[in-house]
Amino acid sequence: MIDLDIVVVNWNTGPQLLGCMQSISSVCLERFQLHQCIVVDNASADGSADIPENSLLPLTMIRNRENKGFAYACNQGAKKGTSEYILFLNPDCRCYAPGNDPDQGGRKKEGHPHQLHYATRFSLRRHNHAESQ
Repeated sequence: MIDLDIVVVNWNTGPQLLGCMQSISSVCLERFQLHQCIVVDNASADGSADIPENSLLPLTMIRNRENKGFAYACNQGAKKGTSEYILFLNPDCRCYAPGNDPDQGGRKKEGHPHQLHYATRFSLRRHNHAESQ
């Protein structure tokens, strides 16, 4: 099984971040072991980063006092990660179990039985912790 960290960068995304987190927690990841979900908040003022502490996810929050930018926040999240693989996920993405993607009419996409999020294929690359130091 692949050990995975997910990094989500947030800045004033309203309810989208919570929806993303809920969708991750509801998916049965058959090929992935979610080690942690790292949310990097870039000084949101809309309350979107106020995710309940009793989240069903292994959640790590990084709260920046100012908006450091997307790339900087991605690097912050990557540095906090400890898994062999890391996935950067936008807060407007939703994760669906195989066969439950509403845009696919409940059918699995041919050749992608473990697709994690809607309408997008992704590849995982090994996370080199030495490079993110």
